[in-house]
Amino acid sequence: MNPKETLPYFQSLQPQMLTELLRWVEMESPTTDKRSIDRLGEVLATTLSEIGMRVEVDSQPVRGNHLIASWTGGKQPKILMIGHLDTVWGLDTLETMPVRVEGDIAYGPGIFDMKGGILIAVAALRLLDEQKLHQCNITLLLTSDEEEGSTSSRTLIEREAKDAQCVFILEPAGPDNSLKTKRRGTGDYKIKVHGKSAHAGVEPAKGVNAIQELAHQVLEIQSWNQLREGIGAHVGIVHGGTRANVIPAEAEAVVDVRCDTMEDQEWLNHRFAGIISKDPLARIEITGGFERPPMVRTEQVLSLYREAAEIASAFDYPVREFWTGGGSDGNFTAALGVPTLDGMGPEGEGAHAVHEQIAISSLPKRANLLYHLIRRKI
Repeated sequence: MNPKETLPYFQSLQPQMLTELLRWVEMESPTTDKRSIDRLGEVLATTLSEIGMRVEVDSQPVRGNHLIASWTGGKQPKILMIGHLDTVWGLDTLETMPVRVEGDIAYGPGIFDMKGGILIAVAALRLLDEQKLHQCNITLLLTSDEEEGSTSSRTLIEREAKDAQCVFILEPAGPDNSLKTKRRGTGDYKIKVHGKSAHAGVEPAKGVNAIQELAHQVLEIQSWNQLREGIGAHVGIVHGGTRANVIPAEAEAVVDVRCDTMEDQEWLNHRFAGIISKDPLARIEITGGFERPPMVRTEQVLSLYREAAEIASAFDYPVREFWTGGGSDGNFTAALGVPTLDGMGPEGEGAHAVHEQIAISSLPKRANLLYHLIRRKI
């Protein structure tokens, strides 16, 4: 069946898809609340088991459990889809940000980032099951801590990706129905300055001003942005001092870092490693680093995008490429050299914002697109 023939199937399921999605959104699942994430995971495990997938639970002591759902009957290398159960929204957000539907728009915490993407994957898998096409090699990995750096799930993500033929990331679509083919590497560095306190009025010369030293370093770090096009280094948080009449003994800054390539990442790492205090009496402590490598726009990634664009045009749903400075779990899989296409989730806007929303009519279209991408690989 061609994409025009399957689109009406998904469109007929739109009311059911929306009902299911809103139920998931009403199950709040902040990264920091293991019990809530595990509750949502149990619901999804049941849903995936009902279409014949084998569901494994990767138990976590602190974070929510990760789910690995799979069909393993195919001869081709597996197709991997990755989504995350967690959201940035705390418990009881629904009290001030309730789920609601207005025309073609549905609102709610986590609906766009990224429970809508999980729904799209489930819809595509359901049609494969109905067509008895589950004798294939497909894995859906649902993690619990993407919004806080994928600390507990990175090893699992890389393990599942290393033998995959391709990876589809269920993050939200970019603007204008776009798919994401490039993401910057992301991380944080913390610069902590240790000085010496003294009375600011009586004997200031006996102190070592940590804030003054940090100010020099902040200006230096910000200047790096003019030295290399593929990097970003921006000081976003600064703390220091105790009282106005005390020479501050401690000060620290947190620096958001971004990079386009691994070479850019190494350039920044070298810069941070080479930081030297301006005041020889001040001591600088540097911690942190890159959490996610860059997702580079390789020819393999572009080939996967071109397939998607061809499928989308076949049912009059044009898509385009989008590059973003934010990171996702696609950064990890692409860094392994596995063709990765990101942004397979619904159209919408307001990720991490109080107006978070999706276009309801995009759900069947994006499910149709993902379904046919899978069909080409099995």
